[in-house]
Amino acid sequence: MANLQNNFRYERKYKLDISDYAILVHNILSDGMKVHHPARYINNVYFDSLDMESYFENVEGESKRSKYRLRWYGERFNLIDPIFEVKMKQDQVNKKETLKISEIEFRNLDDVEKVSEHLLSFMQENETKLFFDMFNKTPSLLNGYERDYFLSEDGKTRLTIDRNLFFYNCRNNQQYTQDNMMVVEVKYASHVIPKINFDKFELILGKSSKYVSGIDYTKIK
Repeated sequence: MANLQNNFRYERKYKLDISDYAILVHNILSDGMKVHHPARYINNVYFDSLDMESYFENVEGESKRSKYRLRWYGERFNLIDPIFEVKMKQDQVNKKETLKISEIEFRNLDDVEKVSEHLLSFMQENETKLFFDMFNKTPSLLNGYERDYFLSEDGKTRLTIDRNLFFYNCRNNQQYTQDNMMVVEVKYASHVIPKINFDKFELILGKSSKYVSGIDYTKIK
């Protein structure tokens, strides 16, 4: 059965130049945050309707919207052990529903369709509601990046840094690598006051969706 994360949380996103990476990590650690998990590579396949409904809902700033993706960790091309996620945004806060999917081989970019068929077949057998939610959606973007994880001293605020971003448009086969920018995310429950020095870290809030950015980077001009 799918697992629903019931508590809404804030996910604040910031874009910084990659040249500031070492200074940022130094400031994070000197401010009392700890490494929460070893750095690892994250891969996602996003799904959207043929008319790109999820993309345009984000671009137009719809206050209530959902995003659909299949995620796995480690090597991109491998026997993958994925998790399907529905990220639901309501105004400024988010929550998500997750479903563990059975393993499948993903050996090259041409396997995206095979993975999509595997996902739908698994949902049809195990999670009918999500199957109907996904029935009219197809792969739209694959992305990957390396993520660093940090946690505040009180354990209530998470900070991640994503770098070495790769994008592949599943609709037109265009690729793009973004290695001169990093995306910082600060995540905390909606009732928590984050104990983090935004000024010291030089974090200026801005809209930053990797899905929207990936589609924009790989559009055929």
